[in-house]
Amino acid sequence: MIKHLAQKVKRRIRNLIRRPQSREGSESFKLHNELVNHSWGLPREMHKFVLTPDYTKVVKELFDSAVWLSIEDDTASEAFLASHLRPETYNRLNAEYQYCDVRPWSGHMQELIRAARDEIFFALNSPFRVVQLRAWTTVPNASQFGPSDWHKDGLEPGHLKMMIYPLGLGGANGALALKTEHSPSQEEIIEGEEGLVIIFQNSDIEHRAIPPKDGGSRPTIEITLQRLFVQPQDDAPFIGTPNDRHLSDPRTAYQLRY
Repeated sequence: MIKHLAQKVKRRIRNLIRRPQSREGSESFKLHNELVNHSWGLPREMHKFVLTPDYTKVVKELFDSAVWLSIEDDTASEAFLASHLRPETYNRLNAEYQYCDVRPWSGHMQELIRAARDEIFFALNSPFRVVQLRAWTTVPNASQFGPSDWHKDGLEPGHLKMMIYPLGLGGANGALALKTEHSPSQEEIIEGEEGLVIIFQNSDIEHRAIPPKDGGSRPTIEITLQRLFVQPQDDAPFIGTPNDRHLSDPRTAYQLRY
């Protein structure tokens, strides 16, 4: 029975790998996610933990020395799925959010992910790979627009978001509001200490950022995680532009990054 099941799974993986990519990409993500769910089970709806003091210090220092850039209708390469928004939407996002150039952060974030691997595995209930990394700050009293408005992220199946808040959430630093399976009509306000980390099913749970107030600050690191069937040999993060969502092909997450 087990041997028969293993052979069946192998055949489906071979078919997935041979399948040409187009808009069938969505179907590939769906099939890949079904295989992961079948092998590992489902991920948790939400999981919270706190970085160690050393890594909290690291992420704070990354923001202190950050190079800022704008979000535009671009992409790092065809390996990524990009958002395509209206010009006025990009203008408004750039007026209320400052985005970081996170490419120099790759090594630091790879070490952080390794240190937090057990917590992440607990949340995802499977092997995983970082398939996008973004970071930004929100201007005080930002309007209820974009990330600050109620939304679901609409990523392809098999992805979850890992949010890191170096200064924590609460009070003048804003918060995160969720409408979970247990409270779909009532928002749950998430607050916590410096180094707070939240991993959740961002495409299934409606959520919004609560902006900081005057005197507060809300630096945010957003790590997009793809659940995998097996752990890849390489754990270097894939990093696109602030406009990229995640990889365009589920198979790419198994490849060597460099």
